[in-house]
Amino acid sequence: MEPPGRGDLISIELRGTYFDHAELLRDGGVFVGGVSVPGPLTSLPADGRDHLRLTVTVPAVSAAPGTPVDVRVRYGGTEPAREGAFVLAAPEPPTPPVSVSVSASP
Repeated sequence: MEPPGRGDLISIELRGTYFDHAELLRDGGVFVGGVSVPGPLTSLPADGRDHLRLTVTVPAVSAAPGTPVDVRVRYGGTEPAREGAFVLAAPEPPTPPVSVSVSASP
């Protein structure tokens, strides 16, 4: 499996949550490599009331490809973090333009 890069979706699992998940989705924030993930946050089904899985898009992180990046979730006065959560993938090389020659003569 390829490591995630800018624009890829990642899933974040929170365990032992004691708060209203709807409040976190509305008022919380996620940071990948120190960069805020644009909201709104969305969740996936998780097992039990004390589990929450978020899905976020990896933002444009200034870290070099191959660098481990941290993931942090901020809500109220708490900030659970996973240091070195994943290694940042190299950006995809740009696709070269396709050249097409069209003749106007029959």
